[in-house]
Amino acid sequence: MKPIHLDDLDRRIIARLGEDARTSMRQIARELDVSEGAVRTRVKRLHDAGAVRMAVITNAALHDRFPAFLWIDLASLEAMQDVVAALKAIPEITFVSTMLGRADVLAITLAGDSGDLARFIHEKVRNIPGIGEIRWTLGYGMRKHLYGKCAIVE
Repeated sequence: MKPIHLDDLDRRIIARLGEDARTSMRQIARELDVSEGAVRTRVKRLHDAGAVRMAVITNAALHDRFPAFLWIDLASLEAMQDVVAALKAIPEITFVSTMLGRADVLAITLAGDSGDLARFIHEKVRNIPGIGEIRWTLGYGMRKHLYGKCAIVE
């Protein structure tokens, strides 16, 4: 992805979409005191450059799934890049971050129950070269998740 220069208006548009991506281009234009066409052009440019992605996420899609947190220790720190790339390539994993503290890597997925999670870990994660120990926790009720505050990168 080619780097894109963001000016003050781009940043304000992104911030506004981050608060509520359902806000109309007309409303954003009014709030930022620019034309609707300027907002539409900027949003298209930002989207085409990969600087923003818009998606609709509903709680209905999560009604029978629970967040599962995989706390991963590496066999060696040299394996970090390869392990992260392998985890990112697994479609069911929705979040990957290198960490300081409790584990080397945190990956998040959704699971139906503990059996579903165990199968997923043993079939798709455990055999990734470079992974040492995996500890996991399974959430049982999502209480708050502000999707608008999530940044999608890489």
